[in-house]
Amino acid sequence: MKFRMLTTLLGIITIPSNNILTNAKDKKARKHDNRDLRAIPVATANGAYQNWEEWSNSTEFQIEGDRCSQSTPTKTDKDESQKSFRKFLNDNPCEHDDGTINPLCRDGGTSRRNLASVPATEIQVYVHAITKGNGKDGPTKRQIMKSIEELNKQYAPDFAFLFDYATDVDFSANGGWFAATNEMNMKETLRRGSCRDLNIYVNSPGGGILGWATFPWSCEKNPDMDGVVIFKESLI
Repeated sequence: MKFRMLTTLLGIITIPSNNILTNAKDKKARKHDNRDLRAIPVATANGAYQNWEEWSNSTEFQIEGDRCSQSTPTKTDKDESQKSFRKFLNDNPCEHDDGTINPLCRDGGTSRRNLASVPATEIQVYVHAITKGNGKDGPTKRQIMKSIEELNKQYAPDFAFLFDYATDVDFSANGGWFAATNEMNMKETLRRGSCRDLNIYVNSPGGGILGWATFPWSCEKNPDMDGVVIFKESLI
């Protein structure tokens, strides 16, 4: 999937889109349900599937299933986003008083940003790979590093960001974390760095979910829940 879930990292740097998971009731249930959710039958308006794997491989899932997404922003979220955006515009005008042009602004003729003169902002990345309790079915380090490489490739044309090629990767064998049934405990235990860093948790959420991410401005108030959760099959 060309590291599809990591395309939502725009939500870490700019403004996320809407709609997280399926609904609040399902999210709450996942936190308290220790079953392997991938084995639970999936019922849809158009039929029934024996388990998550059958559902996720269906044409119906590709058209209507839960894809990469974030939660619907509240009014406070929108206000914070606009406040940050206005501050950025004030701090980085496209044309300076001395006549120089901000290279982050798009060229009127080519619609491309002139980033050649802008040193890339390097983002420290911590990837927490989760396996089943027996240590199996988790992602490999090779998959993770190739996905980071792909992420940098996709960001390169228009964004002055560089995701750390020396990404710090750790592995944990925990059945509950693997099924994403205890997100808070997983993040409180594994999270590293500060709000300037990117923590990625790779596991296997149920219900056909590819993953989710927190809003960037929520980190300061709730750092333990900060980060991106990604379905392991989303890696390259």
